[in-house]
Amino acid sequence: MKTFSYIVDYKFGVSFEFFAVGSLTRFDGIKTLNTLLAGVVLLKVCDVVVRFVALSVLPEKKVYKKMVEQDVDYSERVGRFAVNSALACQAFKTWNTHKSAHENPEDETLTEEEIAAVFEGPFSKEDAKTFAHVIHKTTRTERSGIRGRELTELLGDGVVDIKELIQYSKKLQSRASYLPLQEPGASVDSREKE
Repeated sequence: MKTFSYIVDYKFGVSFEFFAVGSLTRFDGIKTLNTLLAGVVLLKVCDVVVRFVALSVLPEKKVYKKMVEQDVDYSERVGRFAVNSALACQAFKTWNTHKSAHENPEDETLTEEEIAAVFEGPFSKEDAKTFAHVIHKTTRTERSGIRGRELTELLGDGVVDIKELIQYSKKLQSRASYLPLQEPGASVDSREKE
């Protein structure tokens, strides 16, 4: 008996081939600096474009121009907002004639009819209803009435809101706790001598 050997050259299976592509780089400080400076310049260009559009193109340009030219004293704005908040709360209490029985007083609302009643007299009933509708739509609420908090926000100027007023008052209270108490009638000089 003779033995034969047979070799098969056909390869079975899957073959994987890997090719290295790309390039190796190193950090270039000058290029990084140029990229950062270009970003800063582009930010300034955005500022100029937005300012031009706001002050020249938009229909509210007169309002924006006044706001841009105004100096902002933050503590004065907070004080104004606090006074406006007090006036809004007083107005809310006065205008709220239906006094619904909510468990939480913050859930009390003014109806459009109550707001319209405020305008009646100096304005016609039709104008009063229109003004009340505008106020209600300005608060962007789906409820049938406006809460006192929302009325307070409407009196704000957009710089300060209720949260900032609360934070600012807490900051002032914490500063005041470090000051020594002054007896009634005592001058500031007498406190410093102690």
